[in-house]
Amino acid sequence: MKISKIYFTTEDKLKLTGLLYTPEEKSFFPFRFKEPKKVVIFIHGMYSDCLRKRDDIFAEELTKNGYAYFTFNNRGAEVGYMIRDVLYGTAFEDPMEGRYDIDAAIEAMKNEGFEEIYLFGHSLGCTKILIWNKYKKNKVSAIGLLSLTALSEKYKQQAGENTYKVILNFAKLRVARDGALKLLPAKFYPKPISARTFLTIFGENSEFNCVSYEDENWDAKVLNDLEVPLFMRYATINETITKKPEEIIAFLKGKLKNEVDLSYIEGTDHSYHGKERELIRQYIAFLRKNK
Repeated sequence: MKISKIYFTTEDKLKLTGLLYTPEEKSFFPFRFKEPKKVVIFIHGMYSDCLRKRDDIFAEELTKNGYAYFTFNNRGAEVGYMIRDVLYGTAFEDPMEGRYDIDAAIEAMKNEGFEEIYLFGHSLGCTKILIWNKYKKNKVSAIGLLSLTALSEKYKQQAGENTYKVILNFAKLRVARDGALKLLPAKFYPKPISARTFLTIFGENSEFNCVSYEDENWDAKVLNDLEVPLFMRYATINETITKKPEEIIAFLKGKLKNEVDLSYIEGTDHSYHGKERELIRQYIAFLRKNK
């Protein structure tokens, strides 16, 4: 397995960096045998980055099976800081702009010569993929979504409906008073997050908040609009969903119009600790089935 650092720039001029893991080239002397170049692009979630142990495990399994793996720090990486006057990180990002990161990553992989490109998202990264799909400029061959969260519903469940409304109103007031990038008090949200980012991710009427597991009238359009094979997984411990995974799966099966590889991984948490290899092997089986 070879590891390369990839630098690329988004449509809105944000410079991003990622790691590309590629398989060793197969050679049958005196001939060379080359398969179509295939790459899985991973979109991480809130307060995360591209340097997790999970990435090493995913890369090891994928490259053994002929797939490259590209993981990069999107504009929501880590907590938050400033890069050349551009606010960066989960605390300050506008997640709607994450679609620029995905398109740029796809273009970067095309420039590396990849012919088959797959998207694989985790948590908030899943929602970014769904938003990307609404505005996409590129096409991919398949999509994987790990722990797709109904954002406002889960936060409302944790905070309580009355507290949730208080925090929403507080954030709206901050934005109205030119405090969009000011952080919310820690009593409202345990990690640093700006008023604007909070409203985009958790606001009830936000375009980004496009998933529901509680509304029987939810049409699942953001999922049904995906025109490629879909892989979805959930965890069973401390998962960021409002019901048990088997209940979520039953709910989704009643909503989804297209065929989907939909299940959960037993005995692991939202980040799939300890079950990363089992998970990625299931994803590889899905890719092989749908090639």
